[in-house]
Amino acid sequence: MFEAEIIKPASLYRDARLWLTQAPASDTRVLEGVPHVHLRLWIDAPTGILSVRLVDLGPAKRFGTVAT
Repeated sequence: MFEAEIIKPASLYRDARLWLTQAPASDTRVLEGVPHVHLRLWIDAPTGILSVRLVDLGPAKRFGTVAT
């Protein structure tokens, strides 16, 4: 399943994505609200596909493989 495979660190899609991470937080944090992403892109092709996903990489395992 694409949704599960794309978020694996050693994914089959690792050469077709940009994976940005932050160092683990030193304290407990709760993120509330709607996330916003601001991007400035240059594409050297007539068309392009862009997708952004916020993924919780923490150990809590609160979510399934597909968002609901």
